[in-house]
Amino acid sequence: MTRYRHIADDDLDLFPHVGRVHSWDSRAVWDGHTTDAQYERLATAARTRARWVW
Repeated sequence: MTRYRHIADDDLDLFPHVGRVHSWDSRAVWDGHTTDAQYERLATAARTRARWVW
């Protein structure tokens, strides 16, 4: 399987909840988001996660 990702191999154990798929899998295809949208999604996820923890 060709691996295209932004997570280093050494850090994969930090993401057991993230599925791994082949590069040809439709779940591995870029969804067209912009950089701004990417950071907004991350901020939203962080806020949501923070509510779960606290």
